[in-house]
Amino acid sequence: MSYSEVNLENFLIPLEEINRAEKFKQYSLICRGYFNVQLSEPWKNRKAIMYVKGKVGNWRRTRTGNMDRLMYDYRKELEILTRFHHENIIFLIGFCDEDDEMVMVCEDVNASLVEYLDNREKRHHSWGERLKICIGIAKGLSYLHSGIGEVGRVIHKDVRSRNIMLDEDLVPKISGFDHSVLFPPNQPYAKINASACPGNDRDPIYHETGLLNTQTDIYSYGIVMFEMLIGMVADQERVVGDYKPQRLINIVRRCYDDRHEQLIDPSLRDHIDRRSFHMFTDIAYKCISLNIKERPTMDEIVKTIEEALDIHNQGAPSRSVKLKLELQTKFLIPLDEINKASSELQEIAESRPFNKFYKGYLYDRWKKGPVAIKKSIGTPFQNELMLVSRLHHENIIPFIGYCDEDRKTIIVYEWADNGSVFSYLKNHSLSWAQRLKICIGASRGLKYLHSALEYESIIHGDFDSKHILLSKNLEAQICGLSSSSLVPKNHSDTKVYKTLAGNLYPRDPAYRESYIPNIESNVYSLGILLFEILTGMRVDEKTCIGDEELNMVTLVRRYYNDGFEKYIDPRIRDEIDAPSLHTFKEIAYKCISYHIKDRPSLNKIIKRLEEALYTQDINSAIGVKGQETKIGDGGFGVVYKGHPSERWQNRTVAIKCLHPDSYQGEYEFRNELNMIFSFSHENIIPFIEKLHFSALASIQRNVLPWK
Repeated sequence: MSYSEVNLENFLIPLEEINRAEKFKQYSLICRGYFNVQLSEPWKNRKAIMYVKGKVGNWRRTRTGNMDRLMYDYRKELEILTRFHHENIIFLIGFCDEDDEMVMVCEDVNASLVEYLDNREKRHHSWGERLKICIGIAKGLSYLHSGIGEVGRVIHKDVRSRNIMLDEDLVPKISGFDHSVLFPPNQPYAKINASACPGNDRDPIYHETGLLNTQTDIYSYGIVMFEMLIGMVADQERVVGDYKPQRLINIVRRCYDDRHEQLIDPSLRDHIDRRSFHMFTDIAYKCISLNIKERPTMDEIVKTIEEALDIHNQGAPSRSVKLKLELQTKFLIPLDEINKASSELQEIAESRPFNKFYKGYLYDRWKKGPVAIKKSIGTPFQNELMLVSRLHHENIIPFIGYCDEDRKTIIVYEWADNGSVFSYLKNHSLSWAQRLKICIGASRGLKYLHSALEYESIIHGDFDSKHILLSKNLEAQICGLSSSSLVPKNHSDTKVYKTLAGNLYPRDPAYRESYIPNIESNVYSLGILLFEILTGMRVDEKTCIGDEELNMVTLVRRYYNDGFEKYIDPRIRDEIDAPSLHTFKEIAYKCISYHIKDRPSLNKIIKRLEEALYTQDINSAIGVKGQETKIGDGGFGVVYKGHPSERWQNRTVAIKCLHPDSYQGEYEFRNELNMIFSFSHENIIPFIEKLHFSALASIQRNVLPWK
């Protein structure tokens, strides 16, 4: 069947809709070439990603590349996506080729796999979760290789982590079909120019012979498997064992004989079943064999990794027993050690009826210095202990030890020098940037709770400003997990009825009706915290408006669209940049929506809060007057000299700001980003950061170091 026989008209999206999605909705670059957008009513107001291939006019103008080949690849990718439908292949919503544009709009995803592998904050997924991602990719490739009727089979030809998208549930979606080849059903291979296959991790046999078949994809898939195991991207370099920095394929080849253990991502090393690990590495090494006959089929790969996942799951109970023994040997603090600290105990003001908190001092082999000692009275001590002993994250209060002796149940935590957000906001002044960082930290901690355990999500039972502590450096640390619930990840609709104590105001109204805790309930409570930090008001604090007394939540709902600015904490009102405020306020308000489905994911919340911080940081660097820091201008806009915060190591930078009506428009801006992402050289100006796109931002910015 020829490409021309596929009718693409049903997938056309008018250029007007593409421009509307760009102009009136916040969106951000999730990876190179892909942007988050939201379509309008004809497309059910659905969230999507927009993949910008380019503009034909630019190729005509610059005469770079092969325009005919570019258009052929674009058309081919569209037709493959309209023919092949599978849960592990990116779903095409539509495309636009009007006015020489080359744009594809696909289902919404969270990020590419390379973003997860390249970001230590995101790369905390368990071995079981990584196996499931690998199974999903393999099933998608197996479907492509099997073909459908007369349409034939697809050889992807560019299987790599950059072309694997992950949705919010970590379901992998294969994308990037512009180099793919569609085979007739009975044709075993094709002779293709090997130089057309991108990447340094391509199959060396294909590179040598130019013969393309399914084994080419299997080699590349094996590279992805090792990326998941090691926790690094194929084209990066890393030191493993005693070797100098090496690329992934060199590391894997060196460890082939008897050094498999060195390959394991350090975050997995104590949590991986060895039988499962060996099954995985055995099949992965077969995938990258230089003897093409030894490479397995995708169906064999799926079967093997599913068996590895079953073995891993069967080992879960024994790991729980191991955890209890570890608690007794490593974390049990004798009661006499606690009593030694008793003479210096000071009760903390935020103690509650069933939990008394003290500041004490431990010595000897325990953490020397101040600690927080929690004495529980009739609360689920074991529940909290089993949770906190398994959690390790910079935004969760560190667990030191426990005591369960002589009917006394005590948990010891690291001391948080600055108390809770609840008390700190009342007694101290915080800048807007500091508040944003606290919000980002609390959001990251909450996201970690929902994903830290392999089979269940931890739903915080009392998430409020009293349970967000601040370290010496004002880093947010979540505590108060005694009333938390465990909800199965694979059955998030499981009804876990639970009545929770605590303040009702930050509690989700949907939860108050059903008593079914879920992730969305925590998102609601996070939204309340965000507004507390913005307004400086406590959630139950009453404000007199005429003859009425309104609590903070009612105040926010009533005045969100009309006059809300006057309720911002006066200590920060004049320093907040308008786009930063808009981004923050909008995402916070979505968190407290009455409709659970309208509440954003924590990934989206963190993105928007980071965007608000970036915006604030850049505008602070430029300064209020602007003219004093201006160092150049032109048809594109203005360049400023600025001094951003410590996140850029306090270096002096050049900030390039593009005016909306400049000759350097949206496409040129993205093109410049793609170029400076890709090239690094001592004689090319280094790139530091881009500001996420904002609907209210009047200018777009690139940040470059100033020398």
